[in-house]
Amino acid sequence: MNSPSKFRRFHTLDALRGLAALLVAFYHFQRLTGQTSAIAGYLAVDLFFVLSGFVIALNYEPRLAGGLSARRFIEMRLVRLYPLYWAGLMLAAVLAVARVLTHHVNQLPPGPLAIAFLTNLIMVPSPFAGPLFPLNGPSWSLFFEMLVNIAFAAGLWRWGSRALSILVALAALWLIWAIRAPAFMDVGWEWAHPAGGLVRAVYSFGMGMLICRLGWYRAGATSWLALVVLGLTMVAIMLAAPQAARAPAELLIVLGLFPALVAMASVLEMPAPLARISDVLGDASYPVYALHWSLITLMLPIVRRITQNLTMQGLLFVSMALLVGWATARWFDGPVRRRLGQWRAAR
Repeated sequence: MNSPSKFRRFHTLDALRGLAALLVAFYHFQRLTGQTSAIAGYLAVDLFFVLSGFVIALNYEPRLAGGLSARRFIEMRLVRLYPLYWAGLMLAAVLAVARVLTHHVNQLPPGPLAIAFLTNLIMVPSPFAGPLFPLNGPSWSLFFEMLVNIAFAAGLWRWGSRALSILVALAALWLIWAIRAPAFMDVGWEWAHPAGGLVRAVYSFGMGMLICRLGWYRAGATSWLALVVLGLTMVAIMLAAPQAARAPAELLIVLGLFPALVAMASVLEMPAPLARISDVLGDASYPVYALHWSLITLMLPIVRRITQNLTMQGLLFVSMALLVGWATARWFDGPVRRRLGQWRAAR
C-alpha cells in the first residue's frame, strides 16, 4: 500500500510547521534578552507533536503494515532528526566552551558541561538537575519525539482508534490535572517536571495519528481559507491570556485548537501563489528549531547594532534565522541525509 503523501505535498502543513518554528525562535529571543512579556511560544511545541503524529501515521503506518521493520523505521527517523540535532549541539558546545574560556557569568562549569555534552550527544538528557539539555535547550522536545517514535514503531501503530483514543484521553486528563502556575504548559524541558514533556508528546502525537485516520485530508481542496489556519495559530500563541485564565486558555489551545488547526490544514491547501513560500517555511522549520538557540547568541550583537527596538530586534532575528534555516536545509541537511540514505542502502 503506497502512502498518499508520496503523491502530494501538504503545503499548508509546511507553512504551519515553519510558522511554529519561527514563533518558538521569537519566544526564546524574547526570553534570552530578558523581556518579561514574552509570547507563549512554548505552546508551538505541542503543535509540532500533532503535526508529527499526523505525518508519521500517514507515511509509516502503511509501510509498517507492509513489512517495514521497527528497527528500519527508527534508523530512518534518526537519519531525519540527528544531523541537525548534532549540528545544533556542536554549535552550542562551541559557544559553551567559549564562555568557559572567557569566564562568562553564564558559563556552565567544565565538569557538568563535559557530562552534558556526552549524554546529549546520544540524545539522552543530562543527569544533573536543571534543563534536560543544557547546551541546546530546545532539544528536549526532540528527545520526547524520539520516545514516541520508538513507541509508534514498537506497536502503537497497530493500536485501533478506540484504544488510541483512550490513551489520548488519559493524557489529556493528566494535563488538566497537572497544569497550573507558575509553569502552566511550559513543562518538560527540565528535571523539575519531565513527565509533563512526555505526556504533552503522547497526547499531541496521538491526536495527530487520530486526525490522519479520519482520512479528511483525502478531500483536500485549494482555498485562501488556509491563511485562516496560520492566523489562528499566531493569535493563539501571541495573544497572552490573563494570568488567572492561563491554565484553561493554554489547555484549550493544546487540547482542542491545535488538533483542529492541523485537521483544517490537511484539508485546506495553499493557493498556488503561496505554495512555494509554504515549502520554504516547511524546509526551514527544523533547521530553525535545531539552531536558533545558539543563533540568538551569535546574532544578538548584529540586531542590536541595527535597532534598539526590542520587537524589531526579535523580528529581524527571526528573519535572519529563517534565511539561515533555509540555507542549512538546502546545503547541509539535505545532502547529509542523502549520503546517509545511500550508505544505509549500500549496507
